[in-house]
Amino acid sequence: MECEIEWNPEWATDQTMLADDQGGPVHDELVLRCKEPAEASEGALLYSRYCASCHQPSGAGTLDDAYPSLFDNTTTGGQHADNLIAAILYGVDRRVDGHHVLMPRFDEQSYVQSLATSEVVTLSNYVLSNFGNPQLEVTSEDVVNARKGGAPSLLAEMANALPIIGGAVLLFLILGGAILYRRKRHPT
Repeated sequence: MECEIEWNPEWATDQTMLADDQGGPVHDELVLRCKEPAEASEGALLYSRYCASCHQPSGAGTLDDAYPSLFDNTTTGGQHADNLIAAILYGVDRRVDGHHVLMPRFDEQSYVQSLATSEVVTLSNYVLSNFGNPQLEVTSEDVVNARKGGAPSLLAEMANALPIIGGAVLLFLILGGAILYRRKRHPT
């Protein structure tokens, strides 16, 4: 299969480091369609299969913002990828200018297709490196934590230690009470 694609300089964008000003349009869908699947990256194939029909091959979204651009977007351009991972796993169900917009979920409850943790990692990193903050890297641990509802908070982790802390406080109070009782009964 032969295919000639010329780079168009208008595809390039100026980028700053603001979260909602990261990335730019990507135009590799035509290139992807001209390659054998083995020649394309797994991230590009996943994006083409699950995202490009709504967010557009370039990542530009729709003109009415029903499906947002993936570049110049705080979800892809921020300092954390939590919202991107959550959107992929749990989808988005919202109303835009009176229209119902639905991005399907890709977790185990998906009615479209569930993505494995490794696929979510690959897709997230493709989206970040092409449309958002290329300095972020999603790991399997990030996706596993998101599937569990997020990393446990410090307070939740401290709750596990509460019985030990409570026991120590109770012991301290008992010993302190015993010492006071003894001093009252046997003053020096």
